[in-house]
Amino acid sequence: MDLLAKDDQNGEAEAFKAEIKKTDVKEEKRKKELNEILKSTVSSNDKKTKGRTGWPQHVWALELKQ
Repeated sequence: MDLLAKDDQNGEAEAFKAEIKKTDVKEEKRKKELNEILKSTVSSNDKKTKGRTGWPQHVWALELKQ
């Protein structure tokens, strides 16, 4: 609370400075490879699988009888 009680800045706020770190070339390459692997696994899982269609079997049976 002592810090709040002090008024050293006289109404002027200190400017914000963002620290921007340069990424290593190896790190960038690793990230790109990881993204490519993730994209390839997602695209290989896109094909439809046979199985559940959303309707229970008894509903299908009722629909097919009509």
